[in-house]
Amino acid sequence: MRNVRGRIDPSQSAADEHGLSLIELIVVVVVLGLILSGVAVMFANILTTEQNVTTQSDATVRGQSFASRIEKAMRDASAYSWSSGSLTVQMGSGGSATCEMFSAATANVRLKDDAVTFSSAGSRGIHYAFQAIGGAPQGTSPVGAAPVKFSGDAFMRNSTALVLTCP
Repeated sequence: MRNVRGRIDPSQSAADEHGLSLIELIVVVVVLGLILSGVAVMFANILTTEQNVTTQSDATVRGQSFASRIEKAMRDASAYSWSSGSLTVQMGSGGSATCEMFSAATANVRLKDDAVTFSSAGSRGIHYAFQAIGGAPQGTSPVGAAPVKFSGDAFMRNSTALVLTCP
């Protein structure tokens, strides 16, 4: 619209001008902001979900390991003793006897309410139940994944139980 000397040239129309107006630029910035904030929320949800899945998977693996240790110890037991919160298992007899104690304190997994319960499952068996929470070590706050419930019965293979000599 202006010629070389800075005067307005009436022969040029407004249609010859190229570029964006201020309003068009503001609309583009607002639309891009909305799109990018939606993408950011989506990524945040993906990361939270991934963390919950990892935490629950960790709880499952560690809970299965703890339950397997209880069941193996009971299978090999020559004697055992339990209270509501702990189980002591003796394997072998005499000088070769070894003892293992199972409780919330000896678990290799974070337990909901820091509790594992034991009860009788007959004359040679024990019932156990606990809820595993993965990810965070004992004494710290876990991530928001749901606890994984474990319960089962474990029995001695030995038909004659000995007197428990563990301390």
